[in-house]
Amino acid sequence: MRNKIFFLSILATMLFLASCKKSGSDTATTPPTAFKFESLTADATEIVFSINPSAKITAVATGDGLKYYWSASAGDILGSADKVTYTASVSCCGGSQYITCKVKDKYRNIDVKQVNINVRN
Repeated sequence: MRNKIFFLSILATMLFLASCKKSGSDTATTPPTAFKFESLTADATEIVFSINPSAKITAVATGDGLKYYWSASAGDILGSADKVTYTASVSCCGGSQYITCKVKDKYRNIDVKQVNINVRN
């Protein structure tokens, strides 16, 4: 009886080990997505401060772990990631304002684009 129990326990262990999946080289990995900063667009190229002092800006990029860094020559950037709103400030005296977006992926690839918005008082 003892031999029978020993044999069955070895058989059960072998079946258990055979059914386990190996990790490592057998596991398929997702290849990295190619980094590309395709476009930076504004829904308006001209804004009138007294009527509607803002414009929505969208960055289109592909890649892994994207981060967006925004700046403006004058005015404020509201929001984060790939969609923000640019708002001209009261101190802005009008003219061309440049909104810049820098996109960086997790592999440290970087690209920068800029859009121009003409602000009128």
